[in-house]
Amino acid sequence: MIRLPAAPAIYDTLKGRPGVVLAEFPVDANQVFNTPYMYFSVWHFLPMVNGYSGHIPESYTALEPDLLEFPRGGSAAALRRRGVTHVTVNCGLQSADCDETMNVMRQSPDLRLIEETSWEGEPVRLFELTGH
Repeated sequence: MIRLPAAPAIYDTLKGRPGVVLAEFPVDANQVFNTPYMYFSVWHFLPMVNGYSGHIPESYTALEPDLLEFPRGGSAAALRRRGVTHVTVNCGLQSADCDETMNVMRQSPDLRLIEETSWEGEPVRLFELTGH
């Protein structure tokens, strides 16, 4: 029998909150990389801007450059326009540059740290996208 890991506990913080829309990081140019986020959605059932179904909608293709750049440049504003309220970053899904990504996110005036935990021995953080 295959044992799949449970989703990070970070999602428990969002259960029952109305109006939450997630963007999950890290993001990769290969959209298949979003598959774990679809798996995790079974625990939280929240709307999200990144996922994978075998079909890449035009709306995702338009948003992808901002996802790849996040949290730099105008990416936070692009996420706000799409209705995103919260972002996660999971270092268990990314080994290269995760510490740098976490530091940039923590210093961003567009993000407020809500919760941090670990998953698969790596840090996971949940941020609220602020209204700047």
